[in-house]
Amino acid sequence: MSHGYRRVFARGPAWEAATCPFRHAHNFADDEGRRALDLHWKLSQSYFALALDPDRLWERLATVRVGGQEILTLAHEETLILLCMHGARHSWARLAWICDIAELVAAHPQMRWPRAAADRAGAGIPANRP
Repeated sequence: MSHGYRRVFARGPAWEAATCPFRHAHNFADDEGRRALDLHWKLSQSYFALALDPDRLWERLATVRVGGQEILTLAHEETLILLCMHGARHSWARLAWICDIAELVAAHPQMRWPRAAADRAGAGIPANRP
Protein backbone atom coordinates (compact mmCIF):
# COMPACT_ATOMS: atom_id res chain seq x y z
CA MET A 1 0.00 0.00 0.00
CA SER A 2 1.05 3.56 -0.44
CA HIS A 3 2.07 5.64 2.58
CA GLY A 4 4.02 2.72 4.09
CA TYR A 5 1.23 0.60 5.61
CA ARG A 6 0.72 -3.14 5.18
CA ARG A 7 -2.03 -5.58 6.20
CA VAL A 8 -1.47 -7.38 9.48
CA PHE A 9 -2.71 -10.94 9.55
CA ALA A 10 -3.09 -12.16 13.14
CA ARG A 11 -3.37 -15.82 12.16
CA GLY A 12 -2.55 -15.82 8.48
CA PRO A 13 -4.42 -14.82 5.29
CA ALA A 14 -6.50 -18.04 5.13
CA TRP A 15 -7.89 -17.52 8.63
CA GLU A 16 -8.56 -13.86 7.86
CA ALA A 17 -10.50 -14.78 4.71
CA ALA A 18 -12.53 -17.45 6.50
CA THR A 19 -13.48 -15.18 9.39
CA CYS A 20 -14.04 -11.98 7.38
CA PRO A 21 -17.87 -12.27 7.42
CA PHE A 22 -17.74 -12.21 11.22
CA ARG A 23 -15.17 -9.45 11.55
CA HIS A 24 -15.60 -5.69 11.61
CA ALA A 25 -12.18 -4.32 10.58
CA HIS A 26 -8.92 -4.87 8.76
CA ASN A 27 -5.70 -4.15 10.61
CA PHE A 28 -2.68 -2.37 9.14
CA ALA A 29 0.72 -1.33 10.52
CA ASP A 30 3.39 0.96 9.20
CA ASP A 31 6.60 -0.56 7.84
CA GLU A 32 8.38 0.09 11.13
CA GLY A 33 5.59 -1.51 13.18
CA ARG A 34 5.23 1.61 15.32
CA ARG A 35 1.81 2.81 14.15
CA ALA A 36 -1.39 0.81 13.79
CA LEU A 37 -4.40 1.61 11.65
CA ASP A 38 -7.73 -0.22 11.79
CA LEU A 39 -10.16 0.27 8.91
CA HIS A 40 -13.68 -0.54 10.11
CA TRP A 41 -16.69 -1.41 7.99
CA LYS A 42 -18.82 -2.08 11.11
CA LEU A 43 -18.59 -0.56 14.57
CA SER A 44 -18.17 -3.92 16.29
CA GLN A 45 -18.42 -7.62 15.63
CA SER A 46 -21.91 -8.89 14.84
CA TYR A 47 -22.02 -11.00 18.00
CA PHE A 48 -21.26 -8.06 20.33
CA ALA A 49 -24.48 -7.23 22.19
CA LEU A 50 -23.97 -3.47 22.46
CA ALA A 51 -24.56 -1.25 19.47
CA LEU A 52 -24.81 2.41 18.57
CA ASP A 53 -27.40 3.57 16.05
CA PRO A 54 -25.47 3.99 12.74
CA ASP A 55 -27.95 6.57 11.42
CA ARG A 56 -27.35 8.81 14.45
CA LEU A 57 -23.60 8.45 14.00
CA TRP A 58 -23.82 9.68 10.39
CA GLU A 59 -25.93 12.67 11.47
CA ARG A 60 -23.29 13.78 13.99
CA LEU A 61 -20.05 13.39 12.03
CA ALA A 62 -17.23 15.85 12.69
CA THR A 63 -14.17 16.72 10.61
CA VAL A 64 -10.48 16.44 11.45
CA ARG A 65 -7.38 17.32 9.47
CA VAL A 66 -5.07 14.38 8.73
CA GLY A 67 -2.10 14.73 6.39
CA GLY A 68 -3.37 18.07 5.14
CA GLN A 69 -6.79 16.64 4.25
CA GLU A 70 -10.09 17.11 6.06
CA ILE A 71 -11.79 13.79 6.74
CA LEU A 72 -15.02 12.83 8.44
CA THR A 73 -14.88 11.16 11.83
CA LEU A 74 -17.18 10.34 14.70
CA ALA A 75 -18.21 13.06 17.14
CA HIS A 76 -16.32 13.07 20.44
CA GLU A 77 -19.25 11.62 22.40
CA GLU A 78 -19.62 8.64 20.07
CA THR A 79 -15.85 8.12 20.06
CA LEU A 80 -15.94 8.00 23.86
CA ILE A 81 -18.65 5.31 23.83
CA LEU A 82 -16.78 3.24 21.23
CA LEU A 83 -13.50 3.49 23.16
CA CYS A 84 -15.31 2.26 26.26
CA MET A 85 -16.94 -0.58 24.33
CA HIS A 86 -13.56 -1.55 22.86
CA GLY A 87 -11.81 -1.60 26.23
CA ALA A 88 -14.63 -3.57 27.83
CA ARG A 89 -14.68 -6.11 24.98
CA HIS A 90 -10.99 -6.81 25.68
CA SER A 91 -11.33 -6.71 29.50
CA TRP A 92 -9.18 -3.54 29.61
CA ALA A 93 -6.06 -5.61 28.86
CA ARG A 94 -4.02 -2.55 27.85
CA LEU A 95 -3.46 0.55 29.94
CA ALA A 96 -3.23 2.49 26.66
CA TRP A 97 -6.98 2.08 26.13
CA ILE A 98 -7.70 3.85 29.41
CA CYS A 99 -5.16 6.53 28.46
CA ASP A 100 -6.93 7.00 25.09
CA ILE A 101 -10.14 7.83 26.96
CA ALA A 102 -8.34 10.20 29.33
CA GLU A 103 -6.67 11.98 26.39
CA LEU A 104 -9.98 12.28 24.49
CA VAL A 105 -11.69 13.82 27.51
CA ALA A 106 -8.75 16.16 28.21
CA ALA A 107 -8.53 17.28 24.58
CA HIS A 108 -12.25 18.09 24.37
CA PRO A 109 -13.40 19.96 27.48
CA GLN A 110 -16.51 21.00 25.53
CA MET A 111 -17.69 17.36 25.49
CA ARG A 112 -21.48 17.19 25.81
CA TRP A 113 -21.79 14.79 28.74
CA PRO A 114 -25.62 14.53 28.67
CA ARG A 115 -25.39 13.43 25.02
CA ALA A 116 -22.67 10.90 25.86
CA ALA A 117 -24.84 9.52 28.67
CA ALA A 118 -27.82 9.24 26.29
CA ASP A 119 -25.62 7.46 23.72
CA ARG A 120 -24.41 5.08 26.43
CA ALA A 121 -27.97 4.21 27.40
CA GLY A 122 -29.00 3.89 23.75
CA ALA A 123 -26.16 1.43 23.15
CA GLY A 124 -27.43 -0.77 25.98
CA ILE A 125 -24.57 0.02 28.35
CA PRO A 126 -25.88 0.07 31.92
CA ALA A 127 -24.98 2.93 34.23
CA ASN A 128 -22.45 1.92 36.87
CA ARG A 129 -24.27 2.71 40.08
CA PRO A 130 -23.58 1.33 43.58
